[in-house]
Amino acid sequence: MSGMDSGIPRWWERPLAGHWAEVYALVPVNFFLMLIAHDPEGLFGPSNSRTSFSVAVVALETCLCAGGLVTRSSVWKRRLLAGTHYLLAGLWLTAILEDWLVGATGLTLNYLLARRLDSLLRVVPGAEAIPGRSPVEGLRHAYRVLSIAGVVLTILVVGYRLVDVVWAVVAVFGLLLPAVGLSVVLEVRGRIRQGWRGPLLEWVLLLAVWWGRENPAVLAVILALRQAVVLLRWGLAAPVTREAVRMLYRKPAVLLVVGFGVCILLGAVVLGFPVCANGATSLEPLDALFTATSAVCVTGLVVVDTGTFFSASGRAVLLFLIQVGGLGFMTLSTFAALMLGARPGFGQEEALSQLMESPSPGAVYRLVRFIVLVTLAIEGMGALVLLIAGLGHAMGPAEALEFGVFHAVSAFCNAGFALQSDSLVSLATSPLIMGTVSLLIISGGLGFAVLAGLWDRARGARRYLSAHAKLVLSGTAVLLTVGTVGFLAFGWREELDGMGWLGRLGQAFFLSVTARTAGFNAIDMASIGSASVLLLALLMFIGAAPGSTGGGVKVTTVAILVLSVRATLLGREDVEVFGRRLRPANVTRAIAIVAISSAIVASGWLLLLQTQSLPFEQLMFEAVSAFGTVGLSLGATPQLNGVGKVIIIALMFVGRVGPLTLALVLEESARRHYRLPPEEIPVG
Repeated sequence: MSGMDSGIPRWWERPLAGHWAEVYALVPVNFFLMLIAHDPEGLFGPSNSRTSFSVAVVALETCLCAGGLVTRSSVWKRRLLAGTHYLLAGLWLTAILEDWLVGATGLTLNYLLARRLDSLLRVVPGAEAIPGRSPVEGLRHAYRVLSIAGVVLTILVVGYRLVDVVWAVVAVFGLLLPAVGLSVVLEVRGRIRQGWRGPLLEWVLLLAVWWGRENPAVLAVILALRQAVVLLRWGLAAPVTREAVRMLYRKPAVLLVVGFGVCILLGAVVLGFPVCANGATSLEPLDALFTATSAVCVTGLVVVDTGTFFSASGRAVLLFLIQVGGLGFMTLSTFAALMLGARPGFGQEEALSQLMESPSPGAVYRLVRFIVLVTLAIEGMGALVLLIAGLGHAMGPAEALEFGVFHAVSAFCNAGFALQSDSLVSLATSPLIMGTVSLLIISGGLGFAVLAGLWDRARGARRYLSAHAKLVLSGTAVLLTVGTVGFLAFGWREELDGMGWLGRLGQAFFLSVTARTAGFNAIDMASIGSASVLLLALLMFIGAAPGSTGGGVKVTTVAILVLSVRATLLGREDVEVFGRRLRPANVTRAIAIVAISSAIVASGWLLLLQTQSLPFEQLMFEAVSAFGTVGLSLGATPQLNGVGKVIIIALMFVGRVGPLTLALVLEESARRHYRLPPEEIPVG
C-alpha cells in the first residue's frame, strides 16, 4: 500500500524526511548535553558523567520521535506522545538553576523538537500526505535539520573544551558529514540547472577542508562554518524571513533596537562558555550579559579583568563584539548580505539610509563599502604602529601583535577595553602609544560621513565640505581645546601634580580625548578632583559625532543648542551655521534629545542611589559613563550588586541606541501636512 493510500507520508516527503533527520540528530545532541550538564544534585548528575536517568531520557525521547512517525490514527496516542515529549523537555528546567547555558540549550532544543512532533501528529487521521513533494524537497529539509544540529553541537564541543574528546568529535562528524554531503549534491544540482554564477563562499570553505585535514577539531569548525553559511543563505531567501525583514525595515527604530539586542544576547551566550575563560570558572549569566552589553554598546565598563580573566578565545569574541558594536550591526549585516549575493529592495535601502545617515538611499551601499574599507585601513595602520610600540616595551611578537590589534580596534570603535589591568596607566609615558590611541579615538568619533567627506575633499572629488562636516570638525576642536585647558586648570595640583609640563599637557589632552566616549584612562581615576570629575561627566554626556563609533547625545546636538541660544540673543528667527539656515525641526529634535537623555541619566542615577551603598559622586559618574557609552569609572563598577548591574546594562543599551532611535521616532512623528494657529506664551 502506498503512502498516499495509507495516510502516512512516504520517506522522501518533507514532514517525514525532516522528522527522521530530527530523530537522528536528537540522540548525539541530547546525550552530549546531558554529559556536560553540571547538575550534581539534580536529575542529570555532575558534568562528564552519565546517569541511568539521562540514558533513559535519551532512549525515551528517541522512541517517542520514532513512534510519532508511525502513529497517525489515534487521538489519544497523539496526545500521549506529544504530552510526554513536552514533559521531558521541561525536565531541563532543573538543570538551568545549576548550569544555565546547557539547561537553556537543552530546554530550547527539546521544546522545538516537541513542537515539531506535535505538529506532525496533528495531521487529520486518514488524510492524504502532502502532495507534490519530490525527493529533493525531503533531502533539503533533512540536510537543514542535520546542519543546524551539527553547528549547535560543534559550538558546544568547542565551547566546553572537548575538541580532544574522541566521542564528542565523532558525534560532530556524524552530523556534519551527512549534512555537507547532502548540501553539496543539492548545490551542484541547482548550479547545473541555474548556472554557476553567484557567490562561491561555501565552495571556498569546502576547499579549506584540505588545510584542516590533519586536525579533526579545525576540520569540524570549517565544516560547521560552511553549513552555517549555507543555512544563512537559505534563511535570507526564506519567504518568512523576507517578510519579517520587510516589516522591520518599515520601522528603522525597532530594527535598531532588535538588532543590537540580538547581538548582545548572542554575545552573552558565547562569553558564557568555559572556553572563553582562563580558569575553570566561566562567567556568571549576569556578568556575561553585562560584558556583552558593554562590548556591543562600545562602553568599556567591566566587572572582570579583561586581560587576565578571558582566554585568547574570549578576547577574540570580545574583540568581534566591539567591532560589531562600533561599526553597527546594520553596516556589517548589509556588507555580509552583499557578500552573500543578497541585495535589499528600495524600502530597505531607504531604512538603511536613515539608520546610517546616508544622503540618499542609492548611495547607502557605497557608504557601507567605504565604512568597512576605511575601518580596516585605519585599524590596520593603528595596529601596525601599536605592534611596533609593543615590541619596544619588551613584548614578545605574539603578545605585541595581540596588543596592537586589540587596542587599535578598541580605540577606533571608542570602546575603551584594554588588556592591561590598569588600562593605559603603565604605558602613559610612551608618546607613540598615547598619540596613536588618541588619533584612533578621534578618527572613530568624527563619524563615517565626515571621513567620507574628508576623503572626497582630499582626492578632489568635491570642492567644499558640507555644513555637517564643518560643524563636527569645529565642535570637536572646541571640545578638545576646552577639555584640555579645563583639565590643566582643575588638575594642576591634583591628578596632574608631580608631572612635567609636557606630561601634564599630554595627560590633560588625553583625558579630553578619552572622555568623549572612549573610556581609556592613563592616570589613576581615584586621584581625579571633583572639578575634573564634573568636566569629565559633561564631556561624556556630549559624546562624539552622529554616525560615528561613539555615543553620547552627539556634538552636533549640543552645537545646535548653542547656535540656537546665540540666534535668540541676537534676535534672529533663523539658526544659521556656515552660511546655511537650519530647519526648525533640527532645533526641536536637538532639544528633545538633550531633555530626554538628561531625564534618563537622572533616573538611572536615582535608581543607583536607591539600590547601591556607594558614594554619591561615584554613582553619578557611573550613570553618565554608562549612558554616554564611555567606560570610565571611579571604581563603582566591580562593587555593583545584581540590581546595579541591570541598571547599568539598561543605561548602556539605551545610551547606544536611544539618541538615534529617538531621532528617528521624532522625525516620523513630525511628518504632518497641516499647521495649527500660532499662540504667544510668556517665558522667562
